[in-house]
Amino acid sequence: MSVTVHYPSVFENGSVWDPVGGSLYPPGTYWLHDGRRAAGGWGLYRGCPCLLENPCLRKCCPVGESLDGVGGCVPMESHFFSPNVTDDDGANSRTIDADERFGVLYGLSCVGMTMLDPGERPEDHFFVRASDGTLSLPLRNHSSFHPSDFCLDYVSPKGTYLPLLCGRARHSGWGGGAPQWLSLSFPLLLLLSTSFLLVTFFSFALVPDLRNSLHGRSVMCLITSLVMGCVFLAMVQLTGEALTVNNCIASAYVMQFSFHAAFFWLNTMCFDSCNAFRKLKPNPSLASKKEERWFITYSTYAWGVPLVIVSIGVAMDFYLNPSVDVVRPRFGQPRCWFFTRGGALIYFYAPVVIILLLNLIMLIVTAVRITKGKKEPAMLRITGSTNPDEKNTKRYILYLKMFIIMSINFVMELISWIVGGPDVFWYISDIGYTLQGILFFVILVWKDRIHHILLKRLQFCPASNEVQETALSVI
Repeated sequence: MSVTVHYPSVFENGSVWDPVGGSLYPPGTYWLHDGRRAAGGWGLYRGCPCLLENPCLRKCCPVGESLDGVGGCVPMESHFFSPNVTDDDGANSRTIDADERFGVLYGLSCVGMTMLDPGERPEDHFFVRASDGTLSLPLRNHSSFHPSDFCLDYVSPKGTYLPLLCGRARHSGWGGGAPQWLSLSFPLLLLLSTSFLLVTFFSFALVPDLRNSLHGRSVMCLITSLVMGCVFLAMVQLTGEALTVNNCIASAYVMQFSFHAAFFWLNTMCFDSCNAFRKLKPNPSLASKKEERWFITYSTYAWGVPLVIVSIGVAMDFYLNPSVDVVRPRFGQPRCWFFTRGGALIYFYAPVVIILLLNLIMLIVTAVRITKGKKEPAMLRITGSTNPDEKNTKRYILYLKMFIIMSINFVMELISWIVGGPDVFWYISDIGYTLQGILFFVILVWKDRIHHILLKRLQFCPASNEVQETALSVI
């Protein structure tokens, strides 16, 4: 537990004075970080306030901010940090100025943080020891937690100070939240689901009719997006505390971009399906050239818009003056995802909700056009052995299934994010994500004719005159 010493003064006896924090660090309580120098010639010193006279205590949010009740930070008028502390036995509760009694550290980087709230769960009753800043939970096996395992702050909606406890401490200390085996099973199941996504991708890549068509390439791009997002999500879940802050932030941006890209590719597919029924007499001879142009347009849109959203978040976090009052993603503070609810809403949930609503509208419009087409077959009949609208109808049904799978998973996560409450809501959402790759494999690849085409392509079975239908006509 260390802090940066800003504008340090180094004395002849080797002590370092921190004018911002008002602390004097004797030799052995600080170090020169990597031997580097900051602007102005000051050394980049890191001080250990916990080694001084006063014990440490972490404030969850920066100065001038408080918790919003769900783990995010919001501005507050008062800049004072005045929690209640007690004697070691929990008696003699009193309000103190934390800056005078403790070495106050700001922020906490750990995964799986949980807010303790005695008002909702009496077993969460806690007290903070004035002597060493330890958090004690007498009703949870008399567990005690070091200041490095929790942070404390004022929670505006509750009108009181409450702690956020790290997942590692919760599992080892009193077993709250998810069992460790369940926390480990999710990323492993996610990787299993990713393997099905990879099989689906390579199945499309091995069949020329699929990899060269607009439909096939769109599906492959969507699958690629999901694979990237799932792999990084599983990595974050498995590495936990071992992940550095920079890697944590980078992983969060990759996940944001990947999952957004998947939804935007689904959006292009729904549009393409709707566009296929726009004209009564399509011209098949121009299909190849048009598909190439459409794929370039779709790629620019489906990769470009998520990249713009991510870039805006990066600019807000790293390049905008911190004094400017805007909503920022604040990845890595304290988890490898959005820190504030406002950031998650603006930079992730809102764009996906808009995309899903647009998809729903286009799917409904397409269904109406298909229904009208069936009532007037003579107007839509095309000469030749294959009716393009029959193929487009099959594709519409396929996109509808993909839309339902992705929408259900997202809506479940959105509800659990809005409602909060018990971890079981998150477990249901997590299970949905682990099934997504398997379901995509079933609806996209698990078909007799696709099996036969793949086996022929891999030369596991001889060519047969019985299977002349192309892959595009069966998916």
